[in-house]
Amino acid sequence: YFYIISNRQIMAKVYIYFKNKENPSLINYLESLNDTENFNVEKNYYVFEIKDMYIEEYTNILNNIEFDFFEKLPSFINASKFEGRILGVILELLKNRRSGVNSLSDILKEPILKNNEDIKHLFKEYFLSKLNPEIIETGLTFVECENVIEASKRLYIHRNTLLYRLDQIEKKTSLNLKNFIDKLVFYGIMS
Repeated sequence: YFYIISNRQIMAKVYIYFKNKENPSLINYLESLNDTENFNVEKNYYVFEIKDMYIEEYTNILNNIEFDFFEKLPSFINASKFEGRILGVILELLKNRRSGVNSLSDILKEPILKNNEDIKHLFKEYFLSKLNPEIIETGLTFVECENVIEASKRLYIHRNTLLYRLDQIEKKTSLNLKNFIDKLVFYGIMS
């Protein structure tokens, strides 16, 4: 499995996690990448850290792995590093995804639509630990209004304050509430 930490255009840092398998040639390939910073084994996963990579470059790496090593590895793009139980859940959900790059909303969309209470509760707790109540209220109001002006009027805040808070939600949860699927996931978890 691959787990990537990034923003959507340029990756500031990439963490690659994959199940501890006996594939020395794949490990050698990953270790040979130019910008590989660290390599270690964490809880049955190999972990690589790569810095300053464009998404296109990473997609090329995925394609090389698929064609040269016959491994189809789904990827996950996120703005913050998940650890522990929440990482385990993400990796488990990622198993059923297609090879390539997925966002958090891609991974959570199906469990949220199926009203999976365990996953909703886990991510709600995580989001509550990352966001203050004011920012959560701003996000929920924005989703309900579907309009920056209407939401800022309802919250009695300046439009720029609302936009700043939406940016905070994206930085801390990787959910861009201007995107329909991200809205659906955020609202499904937090309401």
